[in-house]
Amino acid sequence: MKKTKICETCFQTFEAKNNKGIEQRFCKDQCRNEFHSVGRKYFSMQIETGELDYLTAKNVLQKHLLNVKSIK
Repeated sequence: MKKTKICETCFQTFEAKNNKGIEQRFCKDQCRNEFHSVGRKYFSMQIETGELDYLTAKNVLQKHLLNVKSIK
């Protein structure tokens, strides 16, 4: 059974596909790519302005990934 979702980038509704337990968040590849592009640019801006340092970001990300693995 398909599930109706709202795209996290363009906010349009779409029918989500069943991706082996991975929840679909975007209606199309273009929206997924734009989301990740904005994230990379935002991260770089945070580093450049001194609001975030690389090692802190890396450690937080590693901790998050360990928590996600332990949940699965």
